[in-house]
Amino acid sequence: MKRAILLTLGWLLAAAGLYVALVMLELYWNLYEWEPRLDLRALGLFCGMVAVLATIRVLARAEGNRFSQGVSLAI
Repeated sequence: MKRAILLTLGWLLAAAGLYVALVMLELYWNLYEWEPRLDLRALGLFCGMVAVLATIRVLARAEGNRFSQGVSLAI
């Protein structure tokens, strides 16, 4: 039971982290005018997204019960 709760919490945090990183990059690049700048802040956001995607890959390989699998499917 404890493992299922931790897996579900991991899925929810990973999805929220990816969403926040994507929105921050979108606002940073397109808030005032469309000018994508490849600087240190954009690189940091991109590396954060790659880290979250690596976490999602690890979570996808973890075995869980039906509830955590349902949460991962919904996300």
